[in-house]
Amino acid sequence: MKLNNNLGRKVGIRFLIAFIFVCIFNTAPVQGQSSQTDDDMQKTIIGPKVGYDGAEYSLSSAAGNVIWSSDKPEIASINSSGILSVKGKGIVIITAKCDNNNYSMPIMVGLPRYILSSSHDPGGYIIHAECIDTEYNDDLPQMNGALKFNWGVKYQDKEIRWFESDKSDLTVEVQGQNEIVTAFLEVEDDLGNKSPIQHINLNSQDIYISPYTIFYIDSQGTLYDAKKVWDLYESSRVYLSYVPGLPDKYKGREWMPMSAIVLSPLQGNREITVDNEGPLVKDILSESEFDFIKNNSTDNQTYNYTLILLNFDNKVIQFMPIIFIYQTTVS
Repeated sequence: MKLNNNLGRKVGIRFLIAFIFVCIFNTAPVQGQSSQTDDDMQKTIIGPKVGYDGAEYSLSSAAGNVIWSSDKPEIASINSSGILSVKGKGIVIITAKCDNNNYSMPIMVGLPRYILSSSHDPGGYIIHAECIDTEYNDDLPQMNGALKFNWGVKYQDKEIRWFESDKSDLTVEVQGQNEIVTAFLEVEDDLGNKSPIQHINLNSQDIYISPYTIFYIDSQGTLYDAKKVWDLYESSRVYLSYVPGLPDKYKGREWMPMSAIVLSPLQGNREITVDNEGPLVKDILSESEFDFIKNNSTDNQTYNYTLILLNFDNKVIQFMPIIFIYQTTVS
């Protein structure tokens, strides 16, 4: 029993010595490397994100000598005092070395140029601003806050609406049938330098047509199509078909109408179902609206409805006008 106690004490002492050795080994700095303190980790480069000739940079909480360098001195170099000299344009990484630790910061020199393009998507238009200066392209994503995009949108007969964004893409909603929409862009850097304002006209594409967008109602409550041929209210339909020569892009599932919003001049707005052939007239024009037109209209009085066709994601595909005309006698 005494032997076992002595053995246990020896094993415990050896374990304690080994534990202390591991702790010392893991916390001691390796020769040739520096150990960063909390103060080192908090050091940052102070200076403008957008570089210019004479811009000054410093290292926060720097107690020792600071050595400055630039990864692209052909674009911008930095002297021993942290003062920038600009020679070109692009993205430059400046580095401050202090106490064997390196601290880096990307800066933008010059104002990149952009061009606008657009595409018609469900719900509206997608506008993309693409940088055409290759000196910036690969590194622009890391320049958060260096650029802002001042977008303007003008709908027909309305004032331009301006707003600021940090995104180079913009979605503009469709607001009407065959509307004229213009988008504007001004690029501005963190110093207030601005690009010339450019614009792009946005053109939507009608996807569906129908020969059944005009209907007549007589004093007897009879419905007629655009050719003034008798039709049955309960089963009459606005048949939809593709516009001739429609690009294949518009034949995908995202452009198929699944429902529609009816803009009614008599009963406000409501949502209806649209099947593969097209919406039913009785869904567009309710029975009470039909009776109102029959009983309260003057000859040739017109009622303008609008169908907003929606896809499976409730995004606008197309606006389609539907017209109901009252005539005492349709002939």
